[in-house]
Amino acid sequence: MSNSIPPNFFKAASGDYRIPIKAIFLEAWYRVKGMKVSYWGGFLYFILVMALACLVLGLVLALYDVFVLPLATAHNAIALYDLKLGLKFIVVGIVEILRFLLTASLAFMALQHLRNEPIHASMVFSFRHAWRPLLIIALLLYLFNSFIISSTNILLHSVLFKQQMVYLGSIVGSIFLFVVFIIGFFLYFYFSILVFMTVLLILDQKMTGKQSLRLAFQSINQHFFKNITLIIVTSIVFGLLALMSLGIGLIWLLPMTSLVTAIQYNQIFCEGSL
Repeated sequence: MSNSIPPNFFKAASGDYRIPIKAIFLEAWYRVKGMKVSYWGGFLYFILVMALACLVLGLVLALYDVFVLPLATAHNAIALYDLKLGLKFIVVGIVEILRFLLTASLAFMALQHLRNEPIHASMVFSFRHAWRPLLIIALLLYLFNSFIISSTNILLHSVLFKQQMVYLGSIVGSIFLFVVFIIGFFLYFYFSILVFMTVLLILDQKMTGKQSLRLAFQSINQHFFKNITLIIVTSIVFGLLALMSLGIGLIWLLPMTSLVTAIQYNQIFCEGSL
């Protein structure tokens, strides 16, 4: 890192920060006050944009079914159906990328609220100020997720894998699958933290994607388990309280979840005081 980088980034990269889980939850709960109206206004924009995107892209697929698939013959049927699968992959990718960009903007809105800056519903489109690096991150994330899901599906249904499971036996095989699940579970949350910290650095500090990713990677690894534990606990609490409140608690829980991410970012990169 160069000497032009702020001192708080050096502290972050060296692990000189705290992740007090209880204090972060209490702060997030307290900060929900005064944020709900703008946040839910932004979330309404989120829903409308996603609904419009799904409608338009669904119409594209429907038009393909109506006008293209009937042209299938014995010679080109496979090619046309493969083309439809490719089109579906692109459609799902567009929806997932859009969802990622809007979700990242909600986290940035929470960060601004945390700093007592004025917020408004249209901040859900904050990603447009750094759309190129964020679009690249979203695209790479979608391709990575698709690769992992496809590879896992192929592996689980492969003859070799089934033979190995029979060879290991039911107990050892179950333990092996459990260990693989736990590793995948932790890696999923780790990459989630890494991606969101990178995105917030891009939006907040106007850093390049490469610089943000490097700094986020170095900083998160300094307190690997605490950072992951915070997100896991947040997910569990979110799920339990949402079920217990029959969904009504989402009014507070959704903005609180974004605030937890914002506070975590603030603690790591902005010398948070918790």
